Amino acid sequence: MSRQQLPPQITKMMVTDRRTKKEVVRYEVVADAGRDPESGKRHQIRRRFKTEKEARNALAKFLDQAPSGTFVPRKDVTVAEIIDDWLKSLHSVRRVTLVGYEYNLAPVKQRYGSLPVQKLTRKHLDELVMVLREGGMMTEKGRVRRPWGPRSLNRTVDTTSTVLDYAMDRKLLARNVADQIKAAPQRRKTPDTYTADEVRQVLESLNGDRNEHLWHLALHGLRRSEIGGLRWWKVDFESGTLSIEGGRAAGDGAVFEDEPKTEASRRTLPVDDDLVEVLKRAQSRQVAEKLVIGDAYRNGGYVACD
Repeated sequence: MSRQQLPPQITKMMVTDRRTKKEVVRYEVVADAGRDPESGKRHQIRRRFKTEKEARNALAKFLDQAPSGTFVPRKDVTVAEIIDDWLKSLHSVRRVTLVGYEYNLAPVKQRYGSLPVQKLTRKHLDELVMVLREGGMMTEKGRVRRPWGPRSLNRTVDTTSTVLDYAMDRKLLARNVADQIKAAPQRRKTPDTYTADEVRQVLESLNGDRNEHLWHLALHGLRRSEIGGLRWWKVDFESGTLSIEGGRAAGDGAVFEDEPKTEASRRTLPVDDDLVEVLKRAQSRQVAEKLVIGDAYRNGGYVACD
């Protein structure tokens, strides 16, 4: 049986092996792989293989993927670059949510940021999960990370998977290596809540404390960011109400304000007589502090200030 002729896209050649410095046979494949999805320019691939069989299989794969647009050309986009690009693409995400994503991705970026995203493997991510679970990994600021629990681990894996989906949309990856990582099991804990008597005991212990009003607001159901964003002109002592219209939080070394998480979060709440008295005491303390400090005093009208 006569030997099958090589297709025109495959060339047999002699090259020098970089390791052994000897002449060896290689099969070079040159084929049209369609248009680059980002630049729109026609993309041509050029790969070399050790055997004719490998070259033929690769050519068949290229010719099959090119018309369907599923071919992924080799690119040097790093893990850090694709993470940054994904974060920039989140135009409508609240700042506090964005900070959370940055926190979730920080270990991935720190450990594999310089690695081309096309070389990121399932093994890389499995190893990262193990390191975070055990603790001891240093942050970029030189702090030692404590062992991460299942919730934090799952958030990092899920966010990484979303980034890799974004890379697939940009035709930088053929598959998402984070997809098959199973979520770490989480134990459901029964909340150990305060009794009414214990709540009263906590509040009584705060009498005279500079921040007693913040504890009262928290125990009245306000979120931490809502307490941080509450201003005095949103507190109506006459009608006995306060209005929640936004949040204020710290993250990534900065303080920022955001719109409420949902429309239902924007609300007006009743304030009982006890809380009115607590808030009035807090306001009086701030007025006294302002008189002592003078022009250097800048609290922006916030109910919560240092």
